[in-house]
Amino acid sequence: VGAALIAALIIYIIFSTCLAKKQVANAVNQEFEAGIPRHIASLWFDTLFILIGVLMLILGANLFVESSVAVARLLGMSEAVIGLTIIAAGTSMPELATSIVAALRKQSDIAVGNIIGSNIFNILGILGVTASLQPLYAPGISIIDLSVMVLYAAALWPLIRTGFKLQRWEGLLLLLGYMLYLWHLWPI
Repeated sequence: VGAALIAALIIYIIFSTCLAKKQVANAVNQEFEAGIPRHIASLWFDTLFILIGVLMLILGANLFVESSVAVARLLGMSEAVIGLTIIAAGTSMPELATSIVAALRKQSDIAVGNIIGSNIFNILGILGVTASLQPLYAPGISIIDLSVMVLYAAALWPLIRTGFKLQRWEGLLLLLGYMLYLWHLWPI
């Protein structure tokens, strides 16, 4: 199954790349040209900043996840609930930050594309690689958890198809649904 997920990811990337090459318009090229600064700093300087950023991201995410798991275990939460909530939130922080910045800059294509692309990559790539290395067994993940995931993916389609615009009230509705899911997960 892991190899099939990886193959599906490769097919998706090839398909997306071919589709994007066909859809590039002059307006898009001009938009990107306007956003690229004419004076580019040193390649080494930029590479150093990228490496420092990646290192800080890894260290920060590791510290966040380890601390959160320790607190959750003290509260008596199961490993599945920890993975479905704290680990998921901790590993999604970069996507959240990117989407918030893109939304504030009115670059909604980047915000939505980041979220959808991240989920596709996590399901096909991360799950595919880990399942290829070691068979996965998650007895704590229930049909309810999988149903909520599929329901949210299905619910997003009609919400975003209304002019490809997700309204604030729709975002709040999605957030409320997630809060209800968290309430369902919380150990009593």
